[in-house]
Amino acid sequence: MSSFEKITSFADNKLRKYLKDDPNIEIRNIHGTGFLLEDKN
Repeated sequence: MSSFEKITSFADNKLRKYLKDDPNIEIRNIHGTGFLLEDKN
């Protein structure tokens, strides 16, 4: 795992915890790249 993936994974976990109760936000994993933060509105 590259350092970029580690940072991305760490940021993903923090964002998921922070935004987990917001039904308007979805965090989708993009294999090999990181993640996509989407606003459902």
